[in-house]
Amino acid sequence: MCNYEDALKARGEWREGTYESPARAKKALAEMTAGYDTDVADLFTLFDSPNNMPVICANIEFSSLCEHHLLPFLGSVSVAYTPNGKVVGLSKIGRVVEALSKRFQIQERLGQEIADAINCNVEASGCTVLIDAIHTCMCCRGVSKRAITRTIANAGDAYDLRLSLLLSTHKLATLTVS
Repeated sequence: MCNYEDALKARGEWREGTYESPARAKKALAEMTAGYDTDVADLFTLFDSPNNMPVICANIEFSSLCEHHLLPFLGSVSVAYTPNGKVVGLSKIGRVVEALSKRFQIQERLGQEIADAINCNVEASGCTVLIDAIHTCMCCRGVSKRAITRTIANAGDAYDLRLSLLLSTHKLATLTVS
């Protein structure tokens, strides 16, 4: 088990600039795992809607902690779902991403948890979640290479959504690069 004070002392770095570092690290960890305090089902506000075309909310920024190395991974989440008589307030999608990402995670499970939460609580016909992330556990240790990892998760009947989501995020990425 790692004790920050002992780690700093072992490296000869226990000094004025680091005396408060263990307390700051503890506070940071509490903030980065605050999602455990949120019941995701309570986040949804639904509205009746005759719309049955895909709703896409793209490029929601997030950060999370890799459960394997306890180092951050961060990037963007894009969500597409097909309404089935109800839509969710768009800000709630961002809140779901925030609550589920502020836990010890792996990218693949994070995407599936987001897809399942939206599909179940909105009673959608299907939901697809695309996550692009950079993992500091890969950048700062081991192989020490930066790469973007892309995962896709589906819930319900998401076949048509995958193409919509991929096309829309490609178009959004193209628009932001120009």
